Amino acid sequence: EILAALEIGDKILMAYHDEKQHGSVNVEGTLLSKSDENNRFRIMIEKINRIEIEKKVEKEFDVDKDLVIDIDMI
Repeated sequence: EILAALEIGDKILMAYHDEKQHGSVNVEGTLLSKSDENNRFRIMIEKINRIEIEKKVEKEFDVDKDLVIDIDMI
């Protein structure tokens, strides 16, 4: 339900489980888009585990398939 309250362009802090990292990852970024059903969304990741990354990464999530642990607005 937090995703429904967010607007495109909002800065968010998110935790999700990443299979490649074999654990949870905390990212900060900007919400780029979300589906009308609020189950799919894209973010531009700017920080990973509080460390700013040189090359920003665009990533899409599906809350029905990906383990999204937490989403908060910054």
